Amino acid sequence: MGKLWFGVLGPLAAQHQGAAIPLVGDRRRVLLATLLLHAGAPVATDRLIDALWTGEPPRLARQALHNQVKRLRDVLGDEVAARLGTAADGYLLDLADEELDIRLFAALESAGRKAAESADWERAADLSAEALALWRGEPLSDVPERPEFTDAAEHWRARRLQAERLRLDALHHLGRHADLPGPLAELIREHPLDEGLRGQLMLALFLGNRQAEALAVFDETRRILVDQLGIEPGPQLRRLHQRILRADSTLALHRTSTVVSRSAATTPQRPDASAATAAERSVPQQLPATIRHFVGRTDQLEALEAVSRAERAGEHASTVLTIDGTAGVGKTALAVHWAHRAAYRFPDGQLYTNLRGFDPSSGPAAPAEALHRFLTALGVAPQRIPAGLEDRAALYRSATAGRRMLIILDNAHDAGQVRPLLPGSSGCLVLVTSRVRLAGLVASDGAQPLALDRLTAEEARQLLDRRLGPQRTADEAAVEQLAQLCARLPLALNITAARALTEPGRPLAELTADLREASGRDRLDAFSAGDAATDARAVFSWSYRKLSADAATLFRLLGGHPGPDISEAAAASLFGRGPAATRRLLDELVHAHLLSRLPGPRYTFHDLLRAYAAELVAEYEDEWRAAMLRAHDHYLHTAHQAALRISAGRTALALGDPQPGTLPEDIPDGKRAHAWFEAEHAVLIGLIEQAGRAGLDVHAWQLPWAVAEYLDRLGRFAEIVATQRTAMTAADRLGDRVAQAHAYGSLGRALIQLGEYREGLAQLTRSLEVQRELGDEPQQALTHTAIAHMHAMRGEHEDALQHGELALELCRRTGHLSGQGIALNVVGWCHTQLGEYDKARDCCRESLELSRTMGNRTAEGAALDSLGEVHHHLGDFAEAADSYRQAADLRMELRHFQHAAASLTRLGETAVAAGDLAAARRAWAEALAILDGLDHPDAAVLRTRLRDLPSGA
Repeated sequence: MGKLWFGVLGPLAAQHQGAAIPLVGDRRRVLLATLLLHAGAPVATDRLIDALWTGEPPRLARQALHNQVKRLRDVLGDEVAARLGTAADGYLLDLADEELDIRLFAALESAGRKAAESADWERAADLSAEALALWRGEPLSDVPERPEFTDAAEHWRARRLQAERLRLDALHHLGRHADLPGPLAELIREHPLDEGLRGQLMLALFLGNRQAEALAVFDETRRILVDQLGIEPGPQLRRLHQRILRADSTLALHRTSTVVSRSAATTPQRPDASAATAAERSVPQQLPATIRHFVGRTDQLEALEAVSRAERAGEHASTVLTIDGTAGVGKTALAVHWAHRAAYRFPDGQLYTNLRGFDPSSGPAAPAEALHRFLTALGVAPQRIPAGLEDRAALYRSATAGRRMLIILDNAHDAGQVRPLLPGSSGCLVLVTSRVRLAGLVASDGAQPLALDRLTAEEARQLLDRRLGPQRTADEAAVEQLAQLCARLPLALNITAARALTEPGRPLAELTADLREASGRDRLDAFSAGDAATDARAVFSWSYRKLSADAATLFRLLGGHPGPDISEAAAASLFGRGPAATRRLLDELVHAHLLSRLPGPRYTFHDLLRAYAAELVAEYEDEWRAAMLRAHDHYLHTAHQAALRISAGRTALALGDPQPGTLPEDIPDGKRAHAWFEAEHAVLIGLIEQAGRAGLDVHAWQLPWAVAEYLDRLGRFAEIVATQRTAMTAADRLGDRVAQAHAYGSLGRALIQLGEYREGLAQLTRSLEVQRELGDEPQQALTHTAIAHMHAMRGEHEDALQHGELALELCRRTGHLSGQGIALNVVGWCHTQLGEYDKARDCCRESLELSRTMGNRTAEGAALDSLGEVHHHLGDFAEAADSYRQAADLRMELRHFQHAAASLTRLGETAVAAGDLAAARRAWAEALAILDGLDHPDAAVLRTRLRDLPSGA
């Protein structure tokens, strides 16, 4: 293919073979821009539809989108259009780094930053200048406005500023001070409040023998900051000013402090055959949002800098630092604020997790859970993540080996929770925050402790000034009293400031008087008791007491919900009063700053607020027990309905009637079912744990049954194992043999997917024994099918055939036609692997006919795929290709993406056997787009096969 290039950093542009490609039509330009911003990754159909039609989309929106894609392909031309393929429920534009300006910009900027870290300033200057030369104007300036484009433009403008900073920093180190004032002045015009840029300008002027001009810049800076923000310049700028006043000759050695953070929009990487290798190519950017009203903490920030400098200098200092202090003192704020400042020093990414060390509703996060999230962020496919804690920790250490990463472990419970999450590489810096002193980490792991105390009186005043404005805080006596009543805790100060902002006309002295005069448990002298929960409780109760009776009840009940968030519909069932009334109460809680609204709408609150609400609900045991039963019934009945929508072949459970006041959600189709499961994933896992702890044994086995199929399609087999173990314990307590059969069977199937064949087979055997006892022959057949699948995975096709035939015999004896279709396909597949193609063809054809008759579309797709395999081995390549294509299309329609990719892969193999290499390339490219969208490890193998096809194909 000739040279191809696309441009986003300016008006939308495209070139092929050096000639511009005309981009006509607003919708096509929006479509192309959206695909370019996500180049190398699949973009969901719904997302593209939302971008193309800002109002109500057309009735046949998917077909309309397909037409737009076809027109775009026509405009791009055949060679270029080959890069625009289908993906999992969407489309993907596959481009190399040098073919897209934002990718090339990111690569050049990254290389420049690495050159700077190794003090190769000439190269850093050249690379950053080359990156900046890619800019042609405002990003996507000629494309119709969309929120995503606005966000992208802002992101790349920030990246441009980082590159400018890097170039100027390099010029400074090269001693080219005369080249600096002009570009710095231009940047300052764009960013007049950036003290870092003004400091660079002052230094450049001073080193260029322009001391008076450097001092004038400081005077101008101070005037602007005081006039516009009511604040003085920061300590770094003030120190530089003093040194310039003294004509400090050592400033010639001074290195300006720049903030060059690595962008979240790094070049998408692709998984390799090895899980650890795949992790090496993923650059996570998990830092929470920067803290808007951060003040003070100068000594602590300098301590963090010292640890970072020592680690980078190779002084064998500890790479683990603990930040401990009372609840609400700002441990997380300090860690996140510093992390954003230092992120550029860790080019391999940043990881963050809240370990929920003191969460009263769900308990501390299991280290295995945190490792799963970290490994996924590092590029390890879910199917490759081991089930055991030790194995996960070992893979994590391999994935982080040789990398420079910043890792924040927030809200840790104890040293034992943290140790599995420590990387083995000295190139990583780990920040651990906790409400307790983690002496064990200090003693045995060489961690450096940093104790965080309350804000100083001046820092507390600065925080209130920033939140409320200098006019509101002019009453110095009221501000001083408020700071004292809040014990100078950032959490209490921020909550009180938020309350003041909701009543802008009320003098601060009145709010302070209310706070001072509270009595009983809400007395504010609790703030000085030194106990974190008591400190927070007094402030929370101030808002809580002002709630209506119903809103107070809902707030308490939310404290028992496992979180991390809750939907409006689920909150209605939890409260038991209907959606309209619940919505009003949720709005009241949001207005009182006791709850935060998320998109969805969904709702969440800070973990300290959750602790306070949980403490309250514990005092209302009967009220909470009734609400908990409603909540579990809500999720169980909704999940059961969703499970049947995504897998029509499953036999429904016999659920009990939901509690009065419970309003399960309506799940009309498979698409809605997938969306619901995705939104409620974390909640469902927490509910299953809660049901097990609370002795809700029926829910504790039925809810895992409902979520198992969804988790299976995600490849989250470790989660299936965990939830089914809870189900198994509940079923055993109940002595319910039906429940035991389900739990043993689901657990066994998941274990087999994780390669735990011995235990998996043992659990399937237990399930089979119970099913025989119950006389449930259709379920016995399904278990034999699962055992046959295990043997097939191990290449034991004779054993697989034996269990497939047992399954078929049971289904025929009971007249279970849908089961016969499944079993016939298993038997046919086994005959194929054994070279018995005529038998295989007869079985698969019969399976296909039965599956279509019974409307079992999943089984129909499997039978079509098996027929393709049979025809391929018989040399009927046209028949094989037709069967594979039908199977792939049907599986895509059913959202069985992994199976669709398998059918397309085999379609490509048939095309190779038939000598049609172009068709093979098309099929494998389509399969690869799906596997990349799933982050599946097989993608690496398929990519190699595509690369090895002759170039003329």
